[in-house]
Amino acid sequence: QGTINGYGERTGNANLVSIVPAIALKMRLPCLGGATESDANSADSCGGALAALTSVSRFVDELANQPHVPSRPFVGASAFAHKGGLHVAAVLKDESSYQHIDPAQVGNVRRVLVSELSGRGNIVSKMQELGLAGSSAAAGANARASSGAILERVKLLENCGYTFEGADATVELMIRRSLGEYTAPFELVDFNVVTGGGGAIKSEGKSEGDGSGDGEGAGLEDVAEIPFAASSRSQAVVRLNMIVGSSNAERCELRQALEVGEGNGPVDALNYAMRKALLREYPSLSSVALTDYKVRILDNENATAAITRVMISFMDRALGPEEQQRASWTTVSAHPNIIVASINALVDGFEYAMLSRQPECLQ
Repeated sequence: QGTINGYGERTGNANLVSIVPAIALKMRLPCLGGATESDANSADSCGGALAALTSVSRFVDELANQPHVPSRPFVGASAFAHKGGLHVAAVLKDESSYQHIDPAQVGNVRRVLVSELSGRGNIVSKMQELGLAGSSAAAGANARASSGAILERVKLLENCGYTFEGADATVELMIRRSLGEYTAPFELVDFNVVTGGGGAIKSEGKSEGDGSGDGEGAGLEDVAEIPFAASSRSQAVVRLNMIVGSSNAERCELRQALEVGEGNGPVDALNYAMRKALLREYPSLSSVALTDYKVRILDNENATAAITRVMISFMDRALGPEEQQRASWTTVSAHPNIIVASINALVDGFEYAMLSRQPECLQ
């Protein structure tokens, strides 16, 4: 007995999403309705039906309200991911050198990851994947020239605690910013956070181009015997510069917003304040929600002064499972101050969401 994605009670069931392509592509046996005997001799013995496998898997995830598992064979986001410089160079020349099948046969796509192990080929391939390399010889030369500086920045940031393997949104924004033709629709000018009652904990900071936010969160006022539980709410103030369209579609206006948000902790308060400011000018962002927030301490020996890496995942609920690649994304930042790391990751997340919502004057 098998099910899509192996869902089932307790230990689950056999995963048909892994079994079916193995039967069809490796054993060359007809395995789906509609396949014919002649299909058994083709690369896809299921009559082409396998091309819908990845979208079916993600559609069932959505119905079951479960997160997509990147490590799933055939259909996972990491199933055809490539990272090392020589590795990527080989795949670009001959895909079969590191791929056991063509990802398109199961409806998946090849992904090139960016990390300290990358070469310039990884960056150029990523630009091509994003449609940023251009088709002309001059555009290609510009992409190759920019790739060196981008690669150096990747290595510098990874030495500071960043990791880009699971944060494609941050990578894309870094590439766009480096090409010089991109203008961010908003900028976080400064922020202030206050937490607690009588014994307040304060954190202040400034950022030159990052910020974002999302929800309120539940209070802890009723938690018994926890010091300061009754005053655990945090207040955040953010100041943003935002580019918006004017009555003349070809001209942009710069507007400033100052908003206050309250949340269950400093990051939640910043998130809520950012949303209030952004939704005033960009109401379509109301469908964007935070789905995960991960924190990792990188140098434990420094105790409370350690560098903290923050990764935040987002989802655009206005997009369906068939647009899974653009419907969910992750950003990353690292800093000894967890609030600074969090606000930078929040900013990148909402800025990425704005790529498909740019004011007309910036398009």
